Amino acid sequence: MKILVLGSGAGGGFPQWNCNCGLCARQRQGEPGAHARTQSSIAISADGRDWVLFNASPDIGAQIRACPPLHPREGLRDTPIRAVVLMDAQIDHVAGLLSLREGPCIDLYATPCVFEDLTTGLPLLDVLQHYCGARWHPLAVAGSRTRCEFAVEGFPSLRFTALAVAGKAPPYSRTRCDWPGSATRPRPTWATCRRSETMRVLAWST
Repeated sequence: MKILVLGSGAGGGFPQWNCNCGLCARQRQGEPGAHARTQSSIAISADGRDWVLFNASPDIGAQIRACPPLHPREGLRDTPIRAVVLMDAQIDHVAGLLSLREGPCIDLYATPCVFEDLTTGLPLLDVLQHYCGARWHPLAVAGSRTRCEFAVEGFPSLRFTALAVAGKAPPYSRTRCDWPGSATRPRPTWATCRRSETMRVLAWST
């Protein structure tokens, strides 16, 4: 199994465009050891040719350009990215989907909560239907179900386990407990408004 770390920065990257903290300021001044970082995303492959993308950050275009294994290889238009797995629906993990709109239909692996967010509060998937389209492959992590093993089509030797972890839904999400208007409707449980919004994935090769 091969893993490419495309980005390891938090939302906004490093340095963040509007941040003047000591670390960001030192990076702009070119101090040694303060390396710029794009927003978090990785790619996993069994053979080094076909790849599964984990999170599609707003920096995905720059990340692909900087990573030769993800460059097109055949024909006028091509991509070795065969699928995308989303950890959650945070903007810094999903906005890059729009940059993939000129490629083939996106095979998207995500939980029901993430799918709901991306078709309501931030309807990226509705927008993509006017371009490349997206095929949703549900990951059954929701409510009291906190673990799900899954495979990605076209990668028979790779296996993945999705694990729910505590974390807030995006500010735009209607499943977030402090979303405007939540006081006038039944309050979600901790499991539905937090745990099932964010997951981590374990990967291994058979």
